[in-house]
Amino acid sequence: MKGREGITLILSIIFMLALSILLVAVLLLSNQEIYATQVCLNGNKAFYYAEAGVEYAQAQLLNGKSVDELNQSSVDELLKDKLGVSSLNLQVEKPSSSEYTLTCEVNYNKTNRKIVKKIKLKTSLWEKAMAAGKNMNIGTTENNTTVAIKGDIAANGTVNINAQILVNPSSTESDAKLEFPSLFDYYLSKVTITYNKGDDFVNAMINNQIPSGAVVLIRDSLQLNALNNLQFPSGVVILVEGDLTHTNNADITNTVTTNMAIFITKGKFHINSVNVNLSNYVFYVENSDLKEEKAILINNISFNLQNGAIYGVNGNIDIKNTNAPAYFTLDRGNWKYNDLPYLSGYYEGQGGYYYLLSWSDLGA
Repeated sequence: MKGREGITLILSIIFMLALSILLVAVLLLSNQEIYATQVCLNGNKAFYYAEAGVEYAQAQLLNGKSVDELNQSSVDELLKDKLGVSSLNLQVEKPSSSEYTLTCEVNYNKTNRKIVKKIKLKTSLWEKAMAAGKNMNIGTTENNTTVAIKGDIAANGTVNINAQILVNPSSTESDAKLEFPSLFDYYLSKVTITYNKGDDFVNAMINNQIPSGAVVLIRDSLQLNALNNLQFPSGVVILVEGDLTHTNNADITNTVTTNMAIFITKGKFHINSVNVNLSNYVFYVENSDLKEEKAILINNISFNLQNGAIYGVNGNIDIKNTNAPAYFTLDRGNWKYNDLPYLSGYYEGQGGYYYLLSWSDLGA
């Protein structure tokens, strides 16, 4: 009996030892599972926070923020506080006039995640002070003639600048690959008032018959000088089926009371030998029939456009001041594309404001 009791004791000790080893193994495995689950959870959170940083940068670009503004350290600190992460680095690069690379790297509970998104903004055209679907020719033969541009200029062809003139755009880009939307056709569906003659529209302006926010269709050409000293209502869109022209030696001085006004013409925009002083206007010249190589010709005038822009969709833009003291001054100002009446609706109808070029999760 005593021998059997000894064997039973030994077997019990061995069983308890094995059970202890098994329990320790189970605990170790459980801890590893918990650790792996926590690492996975941290990785997922870091991933979503990095993605949130990229989406934040994209939203800010669409709202008109610049690359320099988004690359400020204060933006990183703002996102760190909002997301509750230990470190965050947001970087925005602009390899071309319309393409952006958005990179956000996040550390959350010692787990890193990095997201890179490349997009092309459909709205990048509106960042330009002046843009041409073909070539842009800026030149003068007089040393004391001034051509001054505040803002970016670009052409899908070539930007040609005469060395004798003063041009100070923020950037100049040829072969820009800009997208020019068909705005005339888009705004036709929003027309609220139609005039068969340009003079009928002028008379309506004189008699204050154009309400704010109106989309006006003129089935004719329009002489800009006829609008001299007439203030536009706020937020109007003027569609001109013909050309934008003027009568020689008739000055044009005009301002918009509030908000931007946009002229969209299917024809060309040619003005010669006249003084022009305008504010808060955008000229969008589609030159649809392509009968004239120069979509926009501004020649031998004193031209001053403040807080506005000039876009020639099909054809060239030619700025030629040949007789001193003529000058050409264009200041784009700080307006944004969504300040133009109803323009946001165009991009929403086209599937959004950007193209996705690539998206990468570079992992931990």
